[in-house]
Amino acid sequence: MEFTTGSIIILSAFKKVKVGEILEKTISKNGIVYMVKAEDGKVYENICIDVKKSNVFIHSSFTNSFLKSNENGK
Repeated sequence: MEFTTGSIIILSAFKKVKVGEILEKTISKNGIVYMVKAEDGKVYENICIDVKKSNVFIHSSFTNSFLKSNENGK
């Protein structure tokens, strides 16, 4: 799963779940990484998707659920 700039995502940051927005997408030697601005205004760099060994990562299954429930609420 990949996201584009401006995508709304669910971020796990130090075991707290936050809503965020993709600010930038880059390709590194480890794959695609993202810069994310969380709902509290903090910006996280070099964030990967579903790398649960990391303290900060994009949670794809939470993101999918959030986006589906958001669509159904419209």
